[in-house]
Amino acid sequence: MLAPVHLSEGLRFFRRRLGFSGFRRFDGDAFAICREVVDACWNGRFLQVSSGHYRQVYARDLGWCAPALLALGHRDRVLATLSYAFERWSRAGRITVAITPSGRPFDFPSYPSLDSIAYVFNTLRLVHAKDLVEQHRPFLKSQVRWVASLVQDDGLPRPIRFSGMRDYAIRQQSCYDTAALGLLSRCLDDLRLQNPLPSASRYAKLLKSHFWTGRHFRDDLSGKDVVTADANIYPFWWGIIKSGKMLKSAVRSLQSEGLDVPFPLKYVRSKSREDKMLWMERFVSGWERDAIWSHMAMPYIELLASFDKRRAKEHLRSYASLIERHGTYVEVFAPSGEPFKTPFYVADEGMLWASQFLYVARKIGFRG
Repeated sequence: MLAPVHLSEGLRFFRRRLGFSGFRRFDGDAFAICREVVDACWNGRFLQVSSGHYRQVYARDLGWCAPALLALGHRDRVLATLSYAFERWSRAGRITVAITPSGRPFDFPSYPSLDSIAYVFNTLRLVHAKDLVEQHRPFLKSQVRWVASLVQDDGLPRPIRFSGMRDYAIRQQSCYDTAALGLLSRCLDDLRLQNPLPSASRYAKLLKSHFWTGRHFRDDLSGKDVVTADANIYPFWWGIIKSGKMLKSAVRSLQSEGLDVPFPLKYVRSKSREDKMLWMERFVSGWERDAIWSHMAMPYIELLASFDKRRAKEHLRSYASLIERHGTYVEVFAPSGEPFKTPFYVADEGMLWASQFLYVARKIGFRG
C-alpha cells in the first residue's frame, strides 16, 4: 500500500508543516486573488496543483479545474500540462494519480484509480487535444484495455480497492467509481476510441438501480448506510445523471446531514460509524470525513445554483470572504472554519482550484 515515493512525498509535506509561518498572501479582492493564484500555479511547463506543497501534476485536480481553466482562457496551459504529463505516463506505461515535482508518476494509495483515468480522457475531450490523442493513441488504447480488465460484465467496477478522490476511504464498488466509468465511456465515444464499456446512458441506469435510495445515492455496495458528498455530486456534475428532481433530492440530503455548514463542503458526518478509513488517516484525523474541502464546494455550488441561486450566491459570498481573509485559496478547513492543521500536516495554499471560484461566480452571476 505504501511505497518509498509515498514516504518522500509525506516527508516533503511534513517539512512544510514544521516550517509553516503563514500563507503567502495575494493582493486585491477575491477575484483578483484567485486570478493571481491561478497564474502562480503556472511554472512555465505545467499547471501545478498549488503554489504550496502540491507543486506537481495531479490528474484528478487538472480534471476538476479543466472546465474552469478553459473558460478562463488557459487552453494553452492545459495542453502543455497534458503534454508534460503524457511524456511521463507513457514512459511509465500507465496513467497515474500524480507525478512528483521531479517527474515521477505514482498512485496514492497503491491502487488503481478509475477517476484519474476518466479525468484525463475528459480533459483531452474538453480541450480538443486531437494531436495529443493521435500521438499517444496506442498508449491510450492500452489504458482503456486495463480499465476494462477492472470492470465486471455488467459494467460495475470489480469489488477491489480503488484510489478515488476520497482516497483514504475503504469502499467496495463505490457510486463515485461507477459514475467515473460512465464519464470515461462518454469520453471514449467522443474521442472516437474503441469503447469496451457500457454506454454512458447504461451507466445512468446502473447508478439508479444499484445506488439510488429514492432520496440520495448510497456511497457504495457494501451495505453501509452513509451519505457522502462525492456520491451525490459527481454523477450530476459529470452529466451522467440529468434528473433535476434527483439532483434536488440529493442536495437536500447533503444539507440535512449538515455537510454544507458552516460553508460547503464536507465529505460525511464526522460520527458516521459506517464510514471506514485507511489507518493513514490517523495522521490527518478528519481529513476526509468532516473537514471542509474547497475543491468540492464549487461543483456543489454550481449544481445548487440550478434550483437555488440565492443560497448558491450566499455560499460563494462565504468563500469570497475566506479568500480575502487569508489572501489565498486554501485547500481544506477544519469543521470550525479555520484552515486545517494537525501535528503532521497543514492545509495547502494557492490552489489551482481558485479557477473554479472564478468560473462558478461568472456562471451564476456572482459579483461579490
